[in-house]
Amino acid sequence: MPTELTELEVMELEDAPANLDLSRWTGVPETYADVPAATAGEARAAQVATLRRIRDGRLYTGLTSTWAEFCEKHLMVSRRSVDRNIRRLKEFGPLFFRVLEAVPISSQEYRLIRGHICAEGVRLDGTVISFHQAHGRRLAEAVTELLRRTGPKPAKARGESFTRVIGYLETAAKALDRYDRSLDRLQKFELSALLGRAARRALQLGVRPA
Repeated sequence: MPTELTELEVMELEDAPANLDLSRWTGVPETYADVPAATAGEARAAQVATLRRIRDGRLYTGLTSTWAEFCEKHLMVSRRSVDRNIRRLKEFGPLFFRVLEAVPISSQEYRLIRGHICAEGVRLDGTVISFHQAHGRRLAEAVTELLRRTGPKPAKARGESFTRVIGYLETAAKALDRYDRSLDRLQKFELSALLGRAARRALQLGVRPA
């Protein structure tokens, strides 16, 4: 009977190696040679497309009886993460993964600003900021500004006072300081997503890194 994998051993697809070798199940070398100026985002999109072929063609059935078992046992990646990214590729195309490689962004956030995304980069006020590693901070600021303009306006009826907000953050920071156990990958993902939300909101409020 196969040994069950722990949550620590099963990765989110975003944490998996970008050059994860899937050719043994498709018979097609994963060289990404047909991707112009292959970026990490484009390579990831191509990888997701290959995973979709494996899933939809049931190319895994010679090894496992279920798609979930194949993902976790042979790819060391969670099925939920793979399926989520397959849905993203179907809805948004490869461009989503170019943005994701540069700026952490959710599917819901991408829907709000996708009209400002082109193959060259992120368009803001007539200027296109290219998907280049050196432009990471500018891309993050542009995405934050676009989300501020297009996202739902915060309700004013139940606003929190700044003092209470700072109090909540101080309590959370102290609790995190006291936490002395290791985190599994899912816990790391959840904490990263929460910190990302807080950082984006701080940028929207005009706070810049010291």
